[in-house]
Amino acid sequence: MPKRRRVDGADSLHSDGPTADGDQIAVTRSDIWFDDGSLVIQAENAQFKVHKGVLTRHSSVFADVFAMPHPEGEPTIEGCPVLQLQDSAEDINNFLLALYDRCSHTKDAIPLAVIAAMIRMGKKYDVPTLRDEGFARLNWEFPNTLESWDIQEADESYTRITDNSSPRNHGVLFGTVELAHQCDIKTVLPTAYYNCCHDLDGLLYGYELDDGTRSKPLSHDIQRLSVMGREKLLDAQGEAYAEWVDCVGGTMAGCVTPQSCKAIGANLQYDLWRPKPIVRGLDRWSEFSADMELSGLCGPCTEYGKQWYKVGREGIWRVLPSFFGLPPWDELKNFEN
Repeated sequence: MPKRRRVDGADSLHSDGPTADGDQIAVTRSDIWFDDGSLVIQAENAQFKVHKGVLTRHSSVFADVFAMPHPEGEPTIEGCPVLQLQDSAEDINNFLLALYDRCSHTKDAIPLAVIAAMIRMGKKYDVPTLRDEGFARLNWEFPNTLESWDIQEADESYTRITDNSSPRNHGVLFGTVELAHQCDIKTVLPTAYYNCCHDLDGLLYGYELDDGTRSKPLSHDIQRLSVMGREKLLDAQGEAYAEWVDCVGGTMAGCVTPQSCKAIGANLQYDLWRPKPIVRGLDRWSEFSADMELSGLCGPCTEYGKQWYKVGREGIWRVLPSFFGLPPWDELKNFEN
């Protein structure tokens, strides 16, 4: 809950405020400073001059705060009362930019830090429009239906979220998992965890940055869930595809090129499970068959494999949340805490 607090150096653009240990810190004016603003927000060592009416319009929490009269004798800055918030200056900056500039309405990719602020601040201060807009971007990148997943896999890149602090947007994935845990967003976790299973090195040690260092790894709990889920996923993948992979060896009834199909089947088994198994249970058939070089299979073997693959893939999708300790798809809820 936001609270008012005395700020030394009233009616100045730069003032000092105490730190937790009693030292003074320089308080500076941010770039969000409207000359006709009616309120100064302070977060950490940054101040923002904004409009009460804008915050009241969008947030029931701020509306309740502003319904209380400003205590007489409290210092002001440029004639405006000061509201001290316990959030980070970065979150408040991104939150206010999203409110004023409506950057979230564009379909262009926006930074994950902005989306995180939209969700965190939208949830904390009851601004459902921002919270839901931020969630919609996460849901676009990490969907909860197989049909939507196929659309995303066709692109194979993040189109609505960016993370300029990491090469090739690696930070989007790990940042999304952390944000989903912080803000209780469960529906994006199954596919986010699934993607984590493809990069054990990054998962355990952090992804490599441009300067050769590594990012901070994910928490031990998230690492444990991802590694254990990966093992369950590989087991399910093996069970789903074992029967038809065995048949693609020239023994399937109707095969018209037994010798050729047998050789392809042998290579397929090797590529899937040796020297180490590969997570690809949710690949589309076109991707799977191309990577596994199945174009040489005869027509009957190809059609048989495609049907078995479809059934196995849909089965893996149905139980995907359970691999990572989550409820079934239709029981996954968001923002309950």
